[in-house]
Amino acid sequence: MGAVLEAPALHRGPDTLTPKTEQALRALVGRLLRSAATPSTAALNQAASWNDLSLQRVRRHLLAPLAYRAGVEALRKDFVTAALQAERREVLLAEALEVLGPIEAILLKGIAYVGAIYPEPAERPMTDIDLLVREAQFDDAARALRRAGYWHDGKLNQRSAANHAVTFRRQESAIDLHRGLVQRGRMGIDLDAVWRDAVPARHGAFRPAPAHEYLLHIAHMARHQLSVPLIAYVDAVRLRRAIDGVSTSRVSASGLSRATAADLADLALQWRLRRALALVENRVAALSDPSPNRPQPWSPFPDRRELYAGELPPRWLQVARKLAIHDGPRDYVAFAAASVRTRLGV
Repeated sequence: MGAVLEAPALHRGPDTLTPKTEQALRALVGRLLRSAATPSTAALNQAASWNDLSLQRVRRHLLAPLAYRAGVEALRKDFVTAALQAERREVLLAEALEVLGPIEAILLKGIAYVGAIYPEPAERPMTDIDLLVREAQFDDAARALRRAGYWHDGKLNQRSAANHAVTFRRQESAIDLHRGLVQRGRMGIDLDAVWRDAVPARHGAFRPAPAHEYLLHIAHMARHQLSVPLIAYVDAVRLRRAIDGVSTSRVSASGLSRATAADLADLALQWRLRRALALVENRVAALSDPSPNRPQPWSPFPDRRELYAGELPPRWLQVARKLAIHDGPRDYVAFAAASVRTRLGV
């Protein structure tokens, strides 16, 4: 199933981003971020220059179906393929949840977004299915998946109890089974609140409440130092707008609901995601600007051009970003301890 196993990943090392490709991506991403609340079939700015290199970048960033909906006709086959994959992925999701039986699961990331912030499931490709189960039931859930023919993909770091998830694979399917959202001790995400305030989703599973879902997405982007496919930035905009559509009272440390920017900032502070939230929202604002890049004050975090390029930086810079995105000394210690444990597989 291509949507699960074959989506292109970000690259390491040099992979030249041409001015034409940058122009095309700037126009596309700016449009998607400024009008992400509803799909658009209007023609994309014709000033954008689409060529094979540009289209490859769009695919790498998992934006091909959205680009087709925005008017890039050359990506029609990508949209059709994504629609077929989405249908098959839904079958695999239903089957996995049936296999888990009485074990409750929360849908995370892309699999939670389809049919919600993406009414057309084909618009949101993904590389796997992310499911969160309670830590006390994690081993039972893993055994249930193994009985259904899934196998652990063998990575040593995932065998550590400090790690947040384990990947299980079975031919055309990949499931990331989560016991948490980040390595143990990093950040202060209140999992009890996430479970308590989760809302019903499809096939008997749940989704995080809107404000929680947005901040969990921020945590995911922070864990990858913001060097994620550009689809994640479109997700962030749509998730934030979804919060505005919830017509209840205020968000609190143990809840969700309609949330102002100040409410989200308060919750991010409690979850130790203050710096991550500010960084992501800063980059969203930058990517929404269709004008060419302007010189920016130096920052260890990726600028627009690096985000368009979709290339991972040198390892030393990745480590520096992991440290810089945390809120304080407590997280630095937890990050170091969890890193050692996951590398040792303990």
